[in-house]
Amino acid sequence: MSTKNVINVKDSRRFYVEYELPNLCALCLTENPQIPWTIAQQERDTQTRFDLFRGIVTVKTDRNLDFNVKVCEDCCGALEKDQERRQKMSWIITGTGILLIVIGGLGLVYSLDQSPFIYGLLFLMLYLCWISRDFLIPFVVSLLLPKKPLATRSFDGKKFTFRNKRYQAAFAELNPKLVYRK
Repeated sequence: MSTKNVINVKDSRRFYVEYELPNLCALCLTENPQIPWTIAQQERDTQTRFDLFRGIVTVKTDRNLDFNVKVCEDCCGALEKDQERRQKMSWIITGTGILLIVIGGLGLVYSLDQSPFIYGLLFLMLYLCWISRDFLIPFVVSLLLPKKPLATRSFDGKKFTFRNKRYQAAFAELNPKLVYRK
């Protein structure tokens, strides 16, 4: 597929939905939480359609679906530590991937005087390291950090889902149209 048939759209509209938060911490259900916590969520919708003049066109729409909840002081500290841990783990895994690419490149330079088999093997290793930054590194990060997000919002911005199901039930009592019913 050629890149001329891909249209990127950054949807800058704010998906404003009025909602009322329960007077509970979104994680531990402690009453009277004082700290607002912003849940940053970006989503991408991809649609492919046929255009008579351009052929097959792929439209990618990016949306910003940020919203706020309230958490208690202890949970805020835990969430900040979790964010720091995720960032450090991401740096470590990215650094390891870069190191593998450098080692593969050095091996490739070294193998120029060697047999074609070693040259091909090291080229394959370099190629695998290069594509690992798009597939392998995010996969390893997701395995090492499998925790579900605190909350998510649907692509249209009208439905909310929370990790803590009791908090979701309390949210649903205050905002019955903003939560999926099972």
